[in-house]
Amino acid sequence: MQEKMKRCFSVAAVVGVVCIIVVFKTVANGETSSSTVTYDPAGTGAVQTTVQAKLRESVSVMDFGAVGDGITDDTTAIQAAMDLGGKIIFPPGAYVITSSLELRATCHLVGHTDSTNTIRNMVRILPSGNFPAFTNDEGGMSGKQYTVEGFQIFWGYNTPTTPSGNDQKMGFYFTSKDTYPWTAPYSSFKNIEVNGAWYVFYDDTDNYYNKLEAVTGRYNWYGIYKRLGTMFTFERCSNAIGRQGFHIENHISPNFVRCSADSCSPDASTPGNAAVYLYNSDGFTIMGWDAEAANIDGDGYSYMRIRNSTGTVADFTGVSNSMDNNGGTVSFFNVTDSSNVTFVGYKQTWLGGDSLTFAGSSGNCATLCVTSSAKATCIGSDFSAPTGGYPATRYSVYGNNGFVKLFSCTTDNAEENVVFKEDNGNLDLSADLTCNDISGAGDLEITGASHFKNTIWAGVGASAEAVNTYTLKHNSIYSPSMIFNTGNGGRQYHAYFRYYGTNVGNISSNTTSTNYATASDYRLKKDWQPIACPSKIIKLLKPVNFAWKINDERSDGFLAHEVQEVIPAAVVGNKDAIDEEGNPVYQGVDYSKLVPVLTATIQELIQRIEILEAK
Repeated sequence: MQEKMKRCFSVAAVVGVVCIIVVFKTVANGETSSSTVTYDPAGTGAVQTTVQAKLRESVSVMDFGAVGDGITDDTTAIQAAMDLGGKIIFPPGAYVITSSLELRATCHLVGHTDSTNTIRNMVRILPSGNFPAFTNDEGGMSGKQYTVEGFQIFWGYNTPTTPSGNDQKMGFYFTSKDTYPWTAPYSSFKNIEVNGAWYVFYDDTDNYYNKLEAVTGRYNWYGIYKRLGTMFTFERCSNAIGRQGFHIENHISPNFVRCSADSCSPDASTPGNAAVYLYNSDGFTIMGWDAEAANIDGDGYSYMRIRNSTGTVADFTGVSNSMDNNGGTVSFFNVTDSSNVTFVGYKQTWLGGDSLTFAGSSGNCATLCVTSSAKATCIGSDFSAPTGGYPATRYSVYGNNGFVKLFSCTTDNAEENVVFKEDNGNLDLSADLTCNDISGAGDLEITGASHFKNTIWAGVGASAEAVNTYTLKHNSIYSPSMIFNTGNGGRQYHAYFRYYGTNVGNISSNTTSTNYATASDYRLKKDWQPIACPSKIIKLLKPVNFAWKINDERSDGFLAHEVQEVIPAAVVGNKDAIDEEGNPVYQGVDYSKLVPVLTATIQELIQRIEILEAK
């Protein structure tokens, strides 16, 4: 006998009530079995199956005896459900576990979430001690795929502060336990909140194309650690109230979308001494970042340290962040060790919030510090100097070949300075700055070598002490001017000019005057002899009175190409020269090169006068 009818059931696999068409078949003893009840899916082309098969597409941990009352140990029941693999449902509740749950098979763990607010999770996992909540088993992760969503993993609302009794508290702990390193590709972790752990998420397996979405933490010592892998995506992930938000290492093209690390305070034990640490990770992208209430307090500390990595930081903003350095060096961003990073659309404050502050009174503090052959390009960004302490600067550069480029960047305070400092004041270490299309009237202080609008190159050889200031001042109307301000007595050398390591000139000053010196030491010369026929040379020069085309101002001087025919060493450039784009490359005259010939001529004339007077 068969009876066909429409009935409605509630099933654990689906939230809500589902209407299905079934065909009931009564067996010989008069009972009905789900294995004999037909399930007809809706839709053209759908394949008929049994109710039993349909229900077994997912299982509930309560099918294996889990209680979820916050008291009963549910470890064994949950592990049994997970070992089955497939889709595992966790109905609302608080599940106590006394050891780690091992992801032994490909599975999809689903915590029942409130449909009106999927970020706040209704399912709690309550680890009872110092161990990870979820981990991979001894068989490793090769060929497996995990999806985990909708859980709060809860140790408490207090940040652990010592490793003892805490260092194994991790929301997720994945490590390579087999010989094949490529593990669990295309896995996904979504809507996870971890509280009171040592790490939110710890993964040192070499996997690829995995994604963490809305994996967040509060009151955790460290946030997300990922070592090895390719194209990991972190979307809306964060850690707050701890030492570090992210530590990404040896990774190819990690992607961050709208992430944050708030209220982080790195210390001496924090990897990279930074709230966010990217190391050996080329091709990274950060698209939207929020930094709030971080406290960067210590010599060599940073909010974000990017080391030996290449990538882009776009649309970064923050509010109420602070720094101190205990007399050393501190920075909000530190780009170092051959990194090459582009910053786009950076803004330190928003919605009228507090700006980046500095509480120190010595040492060095900068919003962006570029060190050790690293390069940074800033486009359309508002890097403001930290406020409150001194010295506090927008940018600083240390070490060999550090390089910063600025394009269409703004300054909102004419009194703020942009300061570059070499760690040893050696001109052989170039700290280059190229400024293009910068608006605002801020000053630029330097104690390294710098390009300013591609027109001025200066190398400052003096010490980087605070009593010395070296300023290139730019405004939008007049040409840049260079200001050297020395506070020490005696002669101060502001710039050396070198050719293959040999000094060929310098600029120096003392309390009353400035000297522009060209190398003239006898130890640099050989085969010297008197100038022959100096008066004949002078007679060949053609001094003229002329007007400048730019403003019709009249002046006395020479035409460079005519001087070049007589005293070539006094002229720089060639007549009618143009560059690759057809623009004129104008000649110049070094009038000091005329002095020796003029001197010899005067001496010749004096000799003649003395002969005439003696007659």
